[in-house]
Amino acid sequence: MTTFPDPFNGLVITRYSNFYAVEDKDGTIRQCVSRKKLSPLCGDFVTWEVSGDGGVITATMPRKNVLTRPDRRGQAKETATNIDQLIIVNAIPDVGDEQAHYAFNTALTDRYIVATELLGATPLILLNKCDLASQETIKRMELALKIYQDIGYTTLLTSTKAEIGIEALNNQLCDKISIFVGESGAGKSSLINAIMPTLAIRTNVVSAHSGLGKHTTTTTVLYHLPQGGHLIDSPGVREFGLWKVEAAQLAEGFREFKPYLGECRFRNCSHRHNAGCAIEAAAAAGKISAARMESYYRIYNDLNSSD
Repeated sequence: MTTFPDPFNGLVITRYSNFYAVEDKDGTIRQCVSRKKLSPLCGDFVTWEVSGDGGVITATMPRKNVLTRPDRRGQAKETATNIDQLIIVNAIPDVGDEQAHYAFNTALTDRYIVATELLGATPLILLNKCDLASQETIKRMELALKIYQDIGYTTLLTSTKAEIGIEALNNQLCDKISIFVGESGAGKSSLINAIMPTLAIRTNVVSAHSGLGKHTTTTTVLYHLPQGGHLIDSPGVREFGLWKVEAAQLAEGFREFKPYLGECRFRNCSHRHNAGCAIEAAAAAGKISAARMESYYRIYNDLNSSD
């Protein structure tokens, strides 16, 4: 059961064009429009009032954060709000030869982590299709994941076919608003179906009660999880990553850097081979992993080269 903060009496489940599916405190989903100057998003708590056969959204609650992704023109498009957790999905390749040379995608994972930290959410790092891997590959992947575990992030090995890690994933989803991101073909859809096998049925229910019809299959939709919490399913979320992050903000997205921020000799330190840099000194002393430091350099260079 959703807990509604007073005085808000609705939760936006999805949006299509100028219409919104709003769930009220009784669990009924109603088709609403919004007053001008309001742009509700999936995940917004709102106040609404009855109007004709539907309703009108009159106010939105201040947001914890806003998730954006590029639209077809490369412009920022607000997708969902009030996200607690981003589940970053990587996957072990199906083919044995590819497995032998497979390296955990730290470049993509670290970009998602930075974006998640700046969003004020929590990342969950997941390696899927582990049933396909040899013991040697698993050991290599566990070493790669240990870098993240050592700085306080939760990691999971999962397989939908072998039902590995699904219960642990369900526990991580409890009482949070979560969304899946990550590599294309990593098995996000299979994971969603494994944790919520009635997704197709619930999609039909939202469609029927909201009047939005088939459009709920091509837009961002919030679903309630049986164990408590919510899952946002978005067809474009795999495009989400670092969006308009200033180079100066980047260090804030590295959790292990935070104890040393403000300790550098120079206020405008870029933490890239600078004299008196407290972060690089910590890395040299083994307090920050070399892999994460290299990842910071790489992302910093990418951000600057795109200016």
